[in-house]
This record gives sequence, C-alpha cells and structure tokens, in this order.
Amino acid sequence: MLLEGSPHPEIEALLTEAADGADYTAPAGTIWSWPQKEQRFSVRASSDLFARLAKAAPVHSEAEICSHLHFYRDQEALVQWFDAFSVPLLVSKAVAREVVETFASAVGGVVLDGAV
Repeated sequence: MLLEGSPHPEIEALLTEAADGADYTAPAGTIWSWPQKEQRFSVRASSDLFARLAKAAPVHSEAEICSHLHFYRDQEALVQWFDAFSVPLLVSKAVAREVVETFASAVGGVVLDGAV
C-alpha cells in the first residue's frame, strides 16, 4: 500500500513504523505528487495497520492521513486514488467485480464502469 500526503505527526509516526522499505512506485497524478511537496510511504497492508488507522481517523481529517492512496500486488496497480476522499477511486479490472461491489456497498459507494 502506498500513501502520499502531508500527514499529521501521529499518522506520520504510524506510517513510518509500518514502512516496508519498498520503493514508492505509484505514478504522479497531480502537481502535488512531488517528493518535495508531500511525503511518500510504502507500507504492507495489514489488519493491524487498518485498525490503527481506523482508531486515528475520528480525530484526524482525511488530509491529515493522506491525499493519495494506492494498492499494488507486486508491480500491478490494483487501486489508485488521487485526491483521495474527493474524487472517484479507480479499481483495476484485475479485481473481481463482486469484490468491488461488496466494498462499495460496505462504504456507501457506488460502482461505475469506465472512467468518469
């Protein structure tokens, strides 16, 4: 999982602790996607990390957590979310539609085919 942004120091510490040492390979998607502007974190997705982020979320705005979020399987991009929380989340067709629909239903989202 790759996260980019200007996180709150508490979130930065959490992500730094969870760092997996892998290179940040997500593409730049906006003018702010520059290492000079925002921090980049490569972490291994885990239930523990998600639980810790969920615990921190009620007291931090989305921007204090991340502005861009990407999920990869090896070198394959599965999910890309530039300007996270304000624009559509892009999901690879390699992810089963049923999985996407279940996720969208759980978070109150909708599934749209094709780029918007």
